[in-house]
Amino acid sequence: MAKEIKKVDFNAREGIWTLQNVETGEHRTFRIMRKRRGNLEGKFLVSLLRGSDNTEDYTAFAFMDENAGSIHVWRRMRGNGKKSAYEVYAIMLRAALDATVNDGADTFEIAGRQYRVILADFCRRCGRTLTNPESCDLHVGPECRKHYNI
Repeated sequence: MAKEIKKVDFNAREGIWTLQNVETGEHRTFRIMRKRRGNLEGKFLVSLLRGSDNTEDYTAFAFMDENAGSIHVWRRMRGNGKKSAYEVYAIMLRAALDATVNDGADTFEIAGRQYRVILADFCRRCGRTLTNPESCDLHVGPECRKHYNI
């Protein structure tokens, strides 16, 4: 069951985005967040979820240009001679933002592969942030599903 994506104001692109390969079900979750203070104040940071805590386990790897909307992967995260995983993620995320913001779509295609875009949701029982595609579809996290016997 595909979740309907709300059209996003491009100037308000902050949030948690999960990209899921439609064929394999494999997914990656990204957080786009504007820094509110410090020497990076006003810049958008792009981070990848790297652990099980979907509120804290993010690794920042790029800046997003506020005007052009392009994603600039940090030099230390780039590959030598071939694209690093982070550079590929930046391309995918850029395509996802274009598809959802410009076209209002919830899917996009890169290199012949179809991807689904899922905006983070909240558990209807406990209020925790949901990033897993199945949990977002059900609007209930895995622990709370046990409570409902889902």
